[in-house]
Amino acid sequence: MGFTVSNYSFLGLQKQNWYVTIKGSYQVKKIESSMPGDNSAGLNLPGLVTPYYTITFSVYFKASPNSQVINDQYMSFNIQALPNPAVLYLIIYDYVKGQLDPNHTLTFTDG
Repeated sequence: MGFTVSNYSFLGLQKQNWYVTIKGSYQVKKIESSMPGDNSAGLNLPGLVTPYYTITFSVYFKASPNSQVINDQYMSFNIQALPNPAVLYLIIYDYVKGQLDPNHTLTFTDG
């Protein structure tokens, strides 16, 4: 599973089509984030513990789906709740596309 980004300049090279894919799998790490309690007005309220997950993965850049890897990069992002694993792959790919094209000017072709 991957996608092609059309007319993209990567590593200072001339613009061309690149095939982008995730290296095998991803890692999920649960983080417990705590906020201090509220002691104002003598209420002595307990702090909140808000869990979130860090998703870490490696992205491969290739000239085509079957060619050798030209570059790989580690990326990560945080998510508040874990979806179904199949949906998580789609979220990861959407994240990568957003990192490559924050201004929404490139063309992506899934597959």
